[in-house]
Amino acid sequence: MYLLLKQKRLSDKQDYDVFDEGGRMVFRVEEQPMRYGRYLTIYDSVSGQELAVLKDIEAGIYEVEMGLFVEGERVLSVKQARLGYHVPVPLAIIGKDWRFDNRDGGYRYHIVNGNDEDLILVRRDYQVTHSGYELFIADETLNPILGLGLVLAGIGIDEQTKE
Repeated sequence: MYLLLKQKRLSDKQDYDVFDEGGRMVFRVEEQPMRYGRYLTIYDSVSGQELAVLKDIEAGIYEVEMGLFVEGERVLSVKQARLGYHVPVPLAIIGKDWRFDNRDGGYRYHIVNGNDEDLILVRRDYQVTHSGYELFIADETLNPILGLGLVLAGIGIDEQTKE
């Protein structure tokens, strides 16, 4: 499965329209204003129904964690411990036997399972938009909401590290 995340123009938030391989918008991601932390909602683009929420669970100097919630239940989270504010260690996926693999090969992220098989490949797409991402979901049985949530958490944590 292929998904293209396009950040909405003139937005400083993590607001994205998500398109499938046929160019149809399938999801909409909106960052909700909060007093503390990030809170992103993933909607079905046709019905407008809320499908999942991605929010900060922990956001400190030495640790940051974002959780993906579906129907109010946390299904997984992405966590990063830090040796110092600007010295990050690799992202960890909590709740699944998956991990972020930092090998490059032209991709920003590789998300692999416990057998080192690719689940999701993510590439920054500069040709489509200055802030777009291509997701290649290699495992057709993987719920695209889980893949989208993992990638959004990775992007969000990376952006926070750069601030």
